[in-house]
Amino acid sequence: ERNKYVGFVCERLSYLSDGLEVIAFFWHPKTPPLSGKWPLLVFNRGGLGETFKLRSNTWFGFYSYVRAGFAVLATQYRGNDGGAGQESPGDGDVRDVLNLFPLAQELGGVDLDRAVMLGFSRGGYVTLRALAAGAPVRAAAVLGAPRGDGFPDDARASRPTAHHAQRVAGFHGLWAQIAASDDHQCR
Repeated sequence: ERNKYVGFVCERLSYLSDGLEVIAFFWHPKTPPLSGKWPLLVFNRGGLGETFKLRSNTWFGFYSYVRAGFAVLATQYRGNDGGAGQESPGDGDVRDVLNLFPLAQELGGVDLDRAVMLGFSRGGYVTLRALAAGAPVRAAAVLGAPRGDGFPDDARASRPTAHHAQRVAGFHGLWAQIAASDDHQCR
């Protein structure tokens, strides 16, 4: 169990969103795929503040996705984990997520034509808002999105949602193999 993340890399990164330095995590296999690029899973976390920030060994268990050959990219959102600015549930979060796509392109090794998105709780709300804003993903899945002011009523019908996620090759059932390891460290 402690060797579960052997062969995988976790990087703690910073990127710009609205001129603010925001923190993100990037999990991926050490070995590039035969195609030269990994499909991308953008994960949008739930919760507010430092208590709910992502950690290198996050309980969401990105191991199963990375083992399946995905790269996983997730923002901490502005104002968290040493990032600049103030938390901004809603618009700021959405811009932080949309700015992950240029970051993914800069990182290389990621196939943006096979990008998918997964959001949990607050991150589900952010996922729906990002889809309505044109996030360039083939599919998305949302778990427990709260509804808030300014949420477009037709966003759920206007873009692919959870039932379309299975159309993306290699997309695993949500939380099918939640795995966490306390020895996994980010660079």
